[in-house]
Amino acid sequence: MVTESRPDYFVVFQDALEHGLRLPLPPFALTILRHYQVHPSMLQAQSWGFIMGFLVRCLEAGVTATVALFEEFYTITSSPKKRGFYFKSRAGHNKLLAENTKTVKSWREKYFMVKNLPDFTPSPWSDTLDTVALS
Repeated sequence: MVTESRPDYFVVFQDALEHGLRLPLPPFALTILRHYQVHPSMLQAQSWGFIMGFLVRCLEAGVTATVALFEEFYTITSSPKKRGFYFKSRAGHNKLLAENTKTVKSWREKYFMVKNLPDFTPSPWSDTLDTVALS
């Protein structure tokens, strides 16, 4: 299991790809990562389903995907026992996606390294994030 990226590279987990992560990262996904200051490797696999599903729904509706609109549906939370963060649907709000993504067990087991993308340097690894202030 990987716990850190190497300089000039970041980790991509196979399960993240299976849940919607695509490279190169769409501009909206980059905006989300920058806004929350989350390294892509620290975002749990199923969260990519929320990000990419949100983007697809916005494109289908002809609506511009923004962080503020994303935050109407989702909030970021730190993983209680493991390093990482995940998005979850806001309590009391209608679900945007018909099929909510399921928690992925052992999502960090299969991975590979990707050279940093042009115009994107992931935020540094961090075990802490003020998720209350960001949500």
